[in-house]
Amino acid sequence: MDEISAVVLTLMQGPICGLGDAGVAASYPLWDSIVATERFPPNVGAAGANYILTVKKGVSDSGKVRCVEDELTKALKMLAAAWPFSGGSNLAIQTRETVRSSGFTSNADELERQLLERNGLRRLTGTANISLEISATYLQFPLKFAVCIARKMRCDPGTYKLMQYHQTAVNDRSDPGQSDGASWFISLYKIRDILKLKYGDELAARAALGICKTQWSKFGNLLNKNDLRHAEIRGIVPPISRRDQDMLYQAAFCWVASYLWAQGL
Repeated sequence: MDEISAVVLTLMQGPICGLGDAGVAASYPLWDSIVATERFPPNVGAAGANYILTVKKGVSDSGKVRCVEDELTKALKMLAAAWPFSGGSNLAIQTRETVRSSGFTSNADELERQLLERNGLRRLTGTANISLEISATYLQFPLKFAVCIARKMRCDPGTYKLMQYHQTAVNDRSDPGQSDGASWFISLYKIRDILKLKYGDELAARAALGICKTQWSKFGNLLNKNDLRHAEIRGIVPPISRRDQDMLYQAAFCWVASYLWAQGL
């Protein structure tokens, strides 16, 4: 696919070390002609190198450039939700007025201008609307596995919501200024709710995912004891110790990972 005829979103992070000497240059189809690619050079040594993630889709009509950019943004958000379960670490993508990450680029503005100029037209204004942050700790090249999870998310609303709640909770903890204060608390609780709905009830969910009753109950009791429903209404979370927060996040991560494993992912 010629890049001049494609909208391309690029995320670059680095320098990253510890990914081995082989390097990677791999592409995977997502859906609706969207292709995701990861690149990392071989033999980078102790200095490390940049990891580059791109998603792109062809476009030939200037009127469709923004729609395609939105499609790619949604795909990137699903990959981000899958990232921690695929060998990467947190990939936080949040909708904002402007792009605020030096590692993120999009060619949508330039491509739209070129396509308009072919027809003797001009666009006077335009805005970008996403911000990206990524941690630099990777256990393996994550894209192959993230693509599989993202495909599942796209075809299964329950899986989509489960991954979305986990990602929201993680993002709100790492960047509390972007939430209402109670969002992480509520999102963690809804992870347990989604698992119960997916399997029919608590007993079936715990049996399918190997979750002990003690951990399941402690998770729910801790959140309910701290007045979840009022927190949701007021947007204010009662104080929870860092130790208890760590327990909640660790449990939620393990449950989601177990669910994905049970789905063959």
